[in-house]
This record gives sequence, structure tokens and C-alpha cells, in this order.
Amino acid sequence: ISVADAQNSSLSPVDSAVTIHAARLIDGRGNASGDVLVTVRHGRIEKVVTGAAAKSARPTYELGDATLLPGLIDAHVHPGWYINKQGALHSGRDGDSPTVQALARAGNLWATLMAGFTTIQSLGGQEDLELRDAVNRWQIPGPRILTSIRQLSSTRPSPDSFRVIVRDLKAQGADVIKLFASAGLQNGGAQTLSDEQIAAICGEAKAQGLRSV
Repeated sequence: ISVADAQNSSLSPVDSAVTIHAARLIDGRGNASGDVLVTVRHGRIEKVVTGAAAKSARPTYELGDATLLPGLIDAHVHPGWYINKQGALHSGRDGDSPTVQALARAGNLWATLMAGFTTIQSLGGQEDLELRDAVNRWQIPGPRILTSIRQLSSTRPSPDSFRVIVRDLKAQGADVIKLFASAGLQNGGAQTLSDEQIAAICGEAKAQGLRSV
């Protein structure tokens, strides 16, 4: 709500408090409340009021009989992927212009946000960086994006080389490290990276404050 609506209102998403009234709320911990007023400031929930105090307020957004719940998180998506005019997964050889690609990807983010997902983890694509920055600059509506930028799948780099690669991805702005440690299930699922390579990737990621997937 905050991303989509703040762009279409006079409220500053940074400085202004936004209040949201709904008939009920599920807090994500198994608790439910009726007749709630939620105050959001600086992109974070500041307080939740229930009962008579919520009824007497004049909220920024009145959701009526709706149920308010925390934003959903999708831990494995690819917002840069889309189906082209030929009905196939877009590739660099289908002739789509940069404008068509940008619009399709922005549309993916809008659809994801409207489905209730406020954070996604993309694993990953180079285009994620520009999409993430555009959302962060409020240029396009979308969920918060965490990205691995690319995947580590080659078995050729040494453990030390993988450590350098992880540090380079961190410098590029990666939020998470994605590695393929085994073949796909259709190929038997056998381990492809050595124990030493896996330890190097995951160890360096942890040292850099990143998770590994």
C-alpha cells in the first residue's frame, strides 16, 4: 500500500506518517485483532491501536471490511523473466527492444506488489540492480528487491577464486549469494562443486555479511 499509494498522493514517503484503518488485522504471529488503526512512519510500523481509539480516528487510508496483514515475502523469484509476444520466455535473441523489456519487468514488479508481496528475493539477474534502484528511488512501484545478481555454477574456479568472486558480487551490490552445488534433479542431482569450493563460497559470503542459497 505504501509504495503504490504514496506515489499517487501528496504525502512524502519519507517524512509523513500514514494511518491505515481496517476491520481486522493478522499480525503474522498467529494473533488477530478487530477494528485496528496502524500508523506507519519512515516505512516502518510505529504503532497499532485497536477498539474505540481506532474507530474515532480519521485515517489516511480507510480499508473498510478488509483484513490487514504483513507484507508477504517470496524467497525465490526472477522479476527480469517474462513471456514475450511469441508466447515464449524472453531471451536475448527474440528481438525485444530495451523499452519492451523494461515495461515487462516493471509490470512484473507491479503485479507482485499488488498480490501483497512487499519483499522478493531474486536469484538472480543483472537487471535486478536497476530494478531495485528504480523501486528504491520511487521511480516505479514494486516490492523491496534482494538480489544475488548472478548464480555461481561453474566448477572451474578454485576455492580462493570463489572467495574473490563473492567479494566482487558484494561490491556490485549483491544482497545474497546463489550457488549451484549439484546438478538438477533431471540430471540426477549429483554434487558438482567440491566440499572445499562450497565451504569457500559460503564462508566468504558469511564473512561479507551475506546469506548463501
